[in-house]
Amino acid sequence: MAQAVIISHPSEIIQKGLIAILEKELFVSVISCTNCSEIESKYLTIYSDLVVILPAETSDHNLFVSYRSKARRLFLVGVENSKSEKQTQQLFDLHISVNDSPDLLSNQINHFFNVENQAKEEDELTVREKEILRLIALGHTNKSIANELFISTHTVISHRKNITDKLGIKSIPGLTVYAIIQKIISQTDLAKDNLM
Repeated sequence: MAQAVIISHPSEIIQKGLIAILEKELFVSVISCTNCSEIESKYLTIYSDLVVILPAETSDHNLFVSYRSKARRLFLVGVENSKSEKQTQQLFDLHISVNDSPDLLSNQINHFFNVENQAKEEDELTVREKEILRLIALGHTNKSIANELFISTHTVISHRKNITDKLGIKSIPGLTVYAIIQKIISQTDLAKDNLM
């Protein structure tokens, strides 16, 4: 699964502190983001499992509804600077305080990702699906994939549907990023000379 933690906080000290803690503790991408619209436009389509860490005073309910409708699986974490921010608790899956220990946040996020991994073990891509994903990421059409693998175009389309269902990623750029993260292809495979 394509997994990431996105941190969008106006305080550079809090943002850098969270990044330092999580990069040391987690084995997923940790991304710093300048604003909430960037999360929606760039990351919700790329990552199937996403933790978004925002200031707890962010209370745009419509924004969170939009995030949840676009992400396959989303865990929202609110960072509180004071006790008065508890009023937005219903908008977040988890609240943390700037005074909490680093272990609390790391354990909660690890739990989120581990539960997902256990639940989706049966949804791992097959060897054939990985072959097809590799060719999709390299820019091949259904017909060229069928020719290269000596299967029908209908079979390629069926495999593509299974891949997108399992990963929860529908766009070719999203599938390409997933293929790179999972080492199905490398970034050098995407060099201009290698693409069709």
